[in-house]
Amino acid sequence: MADKDLTAKSFESIPEIFADIFNGLVFYDMDSLRLKPENLRDISTEGLYYDEDANIRSMSQDILKSYEDKEFVLAVLGLENQVTVDRTMPIRILGYVYANCKKQLEQYIHKKSILREYIKKADAQEAKDSFEHELHNLGRFSLSPIVILVLNYSGTTWNEPISLSGLVSEDNPYRNYMSDLSIRVIDMHLLKEEDYSRFRSDFGPVVSFMNATDKNFAGISQNLNHPMEALGMVNAYKRLDNYESIKENIYKRTKKGESITMGNLIDILLAEGIAEGKAEGKAEGKAEGIAEGIAKGKFEGGYLKIYELVQEGVITAEQGADNLNISVEQLQSNMLNMGYKL
Repeated sequence: MADKDLTAKSFESIPEIFADIFNGLVFYDMDSLRLKPENLRDISTEGLYYDEDANIRSMSQDILKSYEDKEFVLAVLGLENQVTVDRTMPIRILGYVYANCKKQLEQYIHKKSILREYIKKADAQEAKDSFEHELHNLGRFSLSPIVILVLNYSGTTWNEPISLSGLVSEDNPYRNYMSDLSIRVIDMHLLKEEDYSRFRSDFGPVVSFMNATDKNFAGISQNLNHPMEALGMVNAYKRLDNYESIKENIYKRTKKGESITMGNLIDILLAEGIAEGKAEGKAEGKAEGIAEGIAKGKFEGGYLKIYELVQEGVITAEQGADNLNISVEQLQSNMLNMGYKL
């Protein structure tokens, strides 16, 4: 899933999206803490550690950014995507926190050392005074808070420990005296309409679509600022069979300057699935080609634009009714009531 991990990271690492995730899930009722995308800076997510056999291993976090005011780092913010519930997640997060704390301290020591070296080598008193002033302002080491958000996309509620102490046996008498660390996990499948309303970027409609069980979901008509990346995010977790052709379709539309909404993206998903099904049906000489295409346009049991497809003759009323799990009479009645032609 490496490539798909990259497409998800590509979407979530966009400053506008990254800030919106934290603002919508964490800082939504704290205006003074809401993130501004322009103040975010990328940080390397790569690190090294020794395993239990004393071998050097690489450690990579999904997305890590610093939040800055001028040149001062107010916080270090990270996102960790999970498609499985990992019992050892508190240990992994501890590793990320330690690695960044160590990096902050090393940077402070390095800067202090350089300033002292500059003071020694400064010929002019004015330059020396300037370096001494900067060293004075550097002050004592101060740690920037590290906030890591675990986004649980597994579709199941996180039922494993969210703290280091949770990994210790309850019978252990020393458990209550250990230095603890808690993690913040968001079960993405449990988000409600009020949660989606807090998002201002493409993230809201994309996640709402991924969690939808029918054609009515939040943000369906919202224009996507990053349609290609949004599609990549959907594909990362839904594994679209016709991803490449859909991507090409959206790319051509965006090159023409067309606006893409989540509803448009869904229409393309469905249309590409039907087209693929037709081709397979023709090649195999099977009448099930269209039905298979419709199935490939399915999203979590919800079928979108079925009425339009029936109206246009792409599929029959029987096929539409079958895929919506309603009778043909009900489908026709619904279509007439909504202004469609039979």
